[in-house]
Amino acid sequence: MAEQHDPVTHGELVEIVRRLDDRISSMDAILLISMAMQAVIEMMAQSIRPAFPEPAGD
Repeated sequence: MAEQHDPVTHGELVEIVRRLDDRISSMDAILLISMAMQAVIEMMAQSIRPAFPEPAGD
């Protein structure tokens, strides 16, 4: 036998969709920040030169 559920109103559905949209927007922002930070880290890693260069090979 199927479970009985209370019907959801249009207003409740609108609120659910709004909350989901907010969460997705937050996740998108976090992803963009993470990607930007990774790009900065990679640029910094490429620009770092050792303080004491290794001696030239024989």
